[in-house]
Amino acid sequence: MPLEAAIAVDSYPQLKRWLEESADWCTLLGADDPLAAALAGVAAKRYYFGSEFCEFLLPPADMLKRALRQVEAAGCHLTLQTPIASDGVIARLGELLPLLPDGSELIVNDWGVAAYAQREFPRLRLVAGRQLCKMIKDPRLDSAVWAELYPHGLGGRSFRAMLDRLAIGRVELDLPPYAKPEVFAGLGMVAALHAPYAYAAKGRLCKIGSLSLDPRQRYAPGRECERECLSYEATSERPGRATDLATLQRGNTVFYRHSQAMSAAAAEAAAQGWLSRIVVHGR
Repeated sequence: MPLEAAIAVDSYPQLKRWLEESADWCTLLGADDPLAAALAGVAAKRYYFGSEFCEFLLPPADMLKRALRQVEAAGCHLTLQTPIASDGVIARLGELLPLLPDGSELIVNDWGVAAYAQREFPRLRLVAGRQLCKMIKDPRLDSAVWAELYPHGLGGRSFRAMLDRLAIGRVELDLPPYAKPEVFAGLGMVAALHAPYAYAAKGRLCKIGSLSLDPRQRYAPGRECERECLSYEATSERPGRATDLATLQRGNTVFYRHSQAMSAAAAEAAAQGWLSRIVVHGR
C-alpha cells in the first residue's frame, strides 16, 4: 500500500491556504526532519478539518459546506475530526454528518459518538481518533526504560473487538517518546500517524482562553469561546531538564514535538508498511 499524506487544519482560512499552496513538507516539518524526506514526491490528497480536542472548534454547517466544496474542487477528500462529546456535540453532529458525502471518513474520539454515527450514518467510514488509541506519552520521560515498561495495548483482542463491533477500520496514532519503528508493528490495522506534534494530555477548560478574564472568572465553565487557541500558544519547560521534549499548550491540550530520532523511527515504520498515512499539521 503506497504511503498517503494528509494535512490537518484548525480553521477554514488555513484550509483555503493549504489548498491554494502546494504542500511543502520541509516547511511544515522542518528541512532536516526524516519524515519530510519520506514524504518527498507524495501529494496531500486529504485534509483533516474540525477538532479532535475542543467542541467549540467544530465547524458550523455553512462552513463545512464551503470546506467540502473547496476540497472537492481541488480533487481532494475531507476527513471530519470530532472531539469527546457532550449532548451539545451530539446535536451539532446531527446537523453536520448528513452533509458528508457517502464514504467520507469521520474521526471519532468518543465511543458514544462512534455508536451514534454507526447507527445513524452507516454510510460513513469511522476512524478511531488519537484519544481512543491510548499510549504513555509523557514529554518529561528521561529514559526509554520508562516507556518500555508500559507499552500500548492497541493490538489487544478486546480493543480490536470494540473496533470491529463499531465497524471502525482505521486508527489514528501519535508517536510516543523514545519510539522505535517496531512500536507500530503487529497492529493488524490500517494506521495513520500525526506529525510533527503529539498530544500528551487534554482537559475541558482552556488556559489560554482564560488569561484575559478577571481572576475570579478564570478556568470556569460556561464562558463564551473566542477561539484564542487559533492565535496563541504557550510553551513550557523545566529548568535543568534538557531531556524533556519541546512542549506547548494550545487551548485545552498539551502537545510535544517529535525529536529527530523519533521522526526517524516513524519514517522507518512507514517504509516497512506499518503506517499507511502521515497526517501533518498545518500552521
